Amino acid sequence: MARVIAHLNFVNMYDLNELFQNEVAEPLEMKHAYFVWDDYLYSNKVFGHIDGKPRKRDWGTGLPYQNSKIFNSAGGLHTEANSYANFLTSIINGKGLYPETYKEMLNPYTEISKESVNYKEDGITNWSLGFGIKPMENDTIYRHGGSNSDFQSEFAFSIKKKYGYVFFVNCDKGNEFNEKLEQFLEIGID
Repeated sequence: MARVIAHLNFVNMYDLNELFQNEVAEPLEMKHAYFVWDDYLYSNKVFGHIDGKPRKRDWGTGLPYQNSKIFNSAGGLHTEANSYANFLTSIINGKGLYPETYKEMLNPYTEISKESVNYKEDGITNWSLGFGIKPMENDTIYRHGGSNSDFQSEFAFSIKKKYGYVFFVNCDKGNEFNEKLEQFLEIGID
């Protein structure tokens, strides 16, 4: 999709981050959201931890065979919770989206097998365009997360109730934290 967007906007994968900054990050007040490494990221990087011990690794690289100067839409967003919360708040409120686009974005497209981890552990029955869908009796929870072992994240939100959460941790305890957070916030409890 990133390549299609670049093509339609007459930019290459090295210049797509500038388009993202102008069209998404700035309007949604995502002060710290980057797909390409820059001086700010290099000077503010953190290290992940596994079993309480820091893991040192070279920064400015993404998944294997990825150049840090090329826009990497699949797993390449470097951000923090406040900026991402601004993005999610915009989604909850439909800010900056045409009503038809908003509806399409949240529609279920891919059914999840009842044998999958997403279904068994998180109650996700379908995927929309970027969000797992967890239907409830009186609501729908949209969620997604990620894990690079020493960095983990999760978000969940309700459009009906206009609330949600997001967190990013630099350790391998994100799943445990998420379970406790969901219990505390009563996310997904009708």
